[in-house]
Amino acid sequence: MEEKQYISMKRAAEILQIKRPSLYYYVGILKFEIHRFQLDKEAYLELPDFELIKKLKGEAQRRSETKVST
Repeated sequence: MEEKQYISMKRAAEILQIKRPSLYYYVGILKFEIHRFQLDKEAYLELPDFELIKKLKGEAQRRSETKVST
């Protein structure tokens, strides 16, 4: 069985160049699960969920740039 990979919410927000409340908003809208582990204060996303947020955010940004340039 393949072991799941995670990214911290803090690191994910840094990579996406957004604030953590915005990331929590995206996670809520997409109904993704936030994971917490014993003895670790940080919250985590599964890597495939992060990648989907990254993809969707990039697509939204491209659509926005297209509107501005036309």
